[in-house]
Amino acid sequence: MNGTGRRTRAAALIAASAVVILAAGILYLQAGPSLTSPFTIALAPNAAPSHRSSPVVLERPCETNEMKLTGILQDCASVTAGMSCPKGSFNQVRVVRLHGATDDFILYIEVNGGYLGPNTYPLQPWPDGTLGNPDGMAKVAVRQWTGGALWQSTAGSLNIDETEEAGWVDSRLERKSASSGEDVVLNIAGRWSCS
Repeated sequence: MNGTGRRTRAAALIAASAVVILAAGILYLQAGPSLTSPFTIALAPNAAPSHRSSPVVLERPCETNEMKLTGILQDCASVTAGMSCPKGSFNQVRVVRLHGATDDFILYIEVNGGYLGPNTYPLQPWPDGTLGNPDGMAKVAVRQWTGGALWQSTAGSLNIDETEEAGWVDSRLERKSASSGEDVVLNIAGRWSCS
């Protein structure tokens, strides 16, 4: 086989692998932490937060490079790594890991179908409750590393700066309590970055 044929096959294999990884990521986001999969098993051992079972009061203001979490959780979290930061369009979710004093978190950012370049996008309740749907809405979600609780943006704003790899988020997020059915509120404010 000549070099061109090998390159074509290699490119096709890489593209197919990317599709499988993206599909698995979307399935994980939709199913949440209860999904018994290699993702859950692979992620959990790496977490090293100092977990507390009840919310704590912030004893200091957050630094300018930290996200401030308030509501059911009180924490300052720094961006530790961009876990998935595809270049270009925001049709694919950006996934950023945050490290707080009480726990680690995963921040999801998406503007699927409505991305118009660097700008500030309004956040509102999601019509379908999932990431990965091209509904034209800006979405922010936060998953607590320990326990896997997932909050979805219901109000606020998402800023994407000119690099398209960073910006600001100021959002109210909610999830339903499993025990009472009441809304559990988490607010997040601060700079996010994929680098």
